[in-house]
Amino acid sequence: MLTSLKKLGYTEIILIESILWIGMWLLDEYLASLLTVILVPIFFFILVISLIAEVVERSRVPRSWFYIMLISVVIPLIIAILVYTLYEGAFDWLQDTY
Repeated sequence: MLTSLKKLGYTEIILIESILWIGMWLLDEYLASLLTVILVPIFFFILVISLIAEVVERSRVPRSWFYIMLISVVIPLIIAILVYTLYEGAFDWLQDTY
């Protein structure tokens, strides 16, 4: 499986991640927004720390890892902003149910 994963290009990774995030947003807005708020900062800080570590001392981490981490930060943000604008910020879980 790992060898087939290495053969994926950036376009395929972007498409797969986009499909997963869009599916999550369509199935459960609350879970998708919660995961976006939690995972995006985690991925971002991992990327920043790894870039700082790479500047301090070169490692054998391939450059593609940094691009994949950047994709993992940008794609959920773009989809969250798109869904937010489409719903005009009126998510079901934000509405009063009294």
